[in-house]
Amino acid sequence: MPQLRLFPLHIVLFPGMPLGLHIFEERYKQLINECLRDGEPFGVVAIRRGSEVGDPAPDLFDVGTAAHILQVEPLDEGRMNIVGVGQARFRIEHLYTDRPYLYADVEYLHLRDQRDPSLPALMNRVGLLLHRYLDVLRQADLVKGGGHELPGDPVSLAYLAAYVLQIPDEQKQVLVEENSLPALLHRLADMYRRELPLVQVLLSPPPHEPMPFSEN
Repeated sequence: MPQLRLFPLHIVLFPGMPLGLHIFEERYKQLINECLRDGEPFGVVAIRRGSEVGDPAPDLFDVGTAAHILQVEPLDEGRMNIVGVGQARFRIEHLYTDRPYLYADVEYLHLRDQRDPSLPALMNRVGLLLHRYLDVLRQADLVKGGGHELPGDPVSLAYLAAYVLQIPDEQKQVLVEENSLPALLHRLADMYRRELPLVQVLLSPPPHEPMPFSEN
């Protein structure tokens, strides 16, 4: 059974999506250096309860995503900034605590039903909602650039939509744990229909108020 070194975080990483980290704890300096030495990914798994810093054994969710290291910026005292990208999802089968960092036996997960006949219609629905959502974020200067060209394959589109959506990590965890591609796209469409009006209200500019006149 494959093993992964684990990096618990208060984020949910999706396959194909970027990850930027500042590495400063000694245990994670060791973890990243070992991954670089061995040419291996590390596993990003969301914390259910506990802290990212100083907590030797936080309570973790069972499903996470392996991260491939793309860039490393060395800093003083062994610290570093790294850029990575999500790869395959995994489920923790057995967790080990006998190293400075956590590691685990894992089972890699695959999305089912990738040739389901409902996928073109689901892609179109999610794509339209994602375009509208990105337009709202861009108008609030939360996304840079002009129009966004969306991925042409359903897996990449689904994980991009999950990455962009501004929802709590507990809800994102539900998405990363979904094993059926049509079910994932259905969930995303429902979430975007729910979240889009809220984001439009929250990020819309305040109404113009007339300047008050002095009573004199």
